[in-house]
Amino acid sequence: DLREDGYDVQNPTFGADGVVRRRLAEAGWKKRRADAKYEKYRWEERRRRREILEKTPQADSAPPIEDVAETEAAPAVDPYAAALKNFPKAPTYDAMEETPADAPAPLDGGFPELASPLDVAPEEPELENVAALENGPARVPTAVDATPFDGLAEFETEIDKETTQETGAILGVGLVSGMRRRHLNPTTGVEELRESLATVPGADVTLSFLGVNFENPTRAFVSDRFTVVDLYECRMAEYDESFVFVPIDRLQKLRGMIADDGTKMATQLLIKAKPGVKIEELRDRLRAAEEFPEQLFEIETWRDQQATTLAAVEMELSILNVLLFLSICVAGFGILAIFFMIVVEKTRDVGILKSLGASGNGIMQIFLLYGLALGVVGAGFGTALGFWFVANIQEVADFLSRMMGREVFDPSIYMFHQVPAIIEPATVFWIVVGSLFIAVASSVLPALRAARLKPVDALRI
Repeated sequence: DLREDGYDVQNPTFGADGVVRRRLAEAGWKKRRADAKYEKYRWEERRRRREILEKTPQADSAPPIEDVAETEAAPAVDPYAAALKNFPKAPTYDAMEETPADAPAPLDGGFPELASPLDVAPEEPELENVAALENGPARVPTAVDATPFDGLAEFETEIDKETTQETGAILGVGLVSGMRRRHLNPTTGVEELRESLATVPGADVTLSFLGVNFENPTRAFVSDRFTVVDLYECRMAEYDESFVFVPIDRLQKLRGMIADDGTKMATQLLIKAKPGVKIEELRDRLRAAEEFPEQLFEIETWRDQQATTLAAVEMELSILNVLLFLSICVAGFGILAIFFMIVVEKTRDVGILKSLGASGNGIMQIFLLYGLALGVVGAGFGTALGFWFVANIQEVADFLSRMMGREVFDPSIYMFHQVPAIIEPATVFWIVVGSLFIAVASSVLPALRAARLKPVDALRI
């Protein structure tokens, strides 16, 4: 059902990271009543125009040609233009809060009060003469004569939109989302990402889908009116742009999926496993069960359905690991070069230490400990920077998007609106250990060279 006091302008599930949609503040019954009042006013205005046209006298025939002066042409008379010359114009949708003094009174005696100028005028009543279906609001189509203003016959329904709604439907936000722009919130002083919406809760939409009633071919394609009662968002574009939720009983009735004996049919069953259950093993057990023959049921996990995407992600992870290893190797070569330079610069110092009785193992230990210390400092600083990067990865992505002028991670390609990031302790541990090992291993050769220096040769340099 529709809500009375509007909807959250920001998805509470995502908190401050959610996209702001200002039109939702006035959605629900408030918008539906305002649209219904405005629609009634427009219908009344059209009726009054028809009455004026019917009362306007029209010439039965044109005057004879010989009665017209040869030097002066007779002016053309448009009875419609003459009748509507002084007819007051309908007020615009943005100026409905004040009633024009010369405007005709609407059906309910007052103009609808619109709370937000962001709301657009409701669509024209559509042609509809579909018989009322079970469990749906009753409609009795009434034909109205066509006029020069619309050109088509129109139909009114007995349903009162101010007090009644159609069957509720929850639309994926990707189906109604529009342009996104960044605005500065004057109240909080924080820049927020705002998104326009083509449809908000309170509006009616027509859903069309295939039927499964093979006995009646005329019902192979069915449609019905629904009222948008909420929006669905999980930030995965594949679902947000393709899912519409409606009552399953209503959908089965429309599609002809209820048999004469009351048996209800379905095309898909979703099973949610408990935490810790291995879904692959559950899938194999269901496939082996006699209740689910292979000829009638196709059982697969979400990993099976997203096999192509997951394969691409695994390939990217493999390439990323190779690039990370090469980056660490480059850093290792840098440490190796730096330590060789240190050994060359400290040759005389190494000779003095050896002349005073220092052993080769002692000299080698000094350089290895120096390499270990360098690895600890580098790994610690890199780990802290990595944690900060993961915690603020969305802000980093937004900054890069503003710098490049386009979204770095396009939701239509990557299927998410927020960059997902998790921290795996085991992975972090092995990366730190690998970094320390490479730092120490890179200092082994310079340490051996320093340990093998002879005091006489070292002091001679």
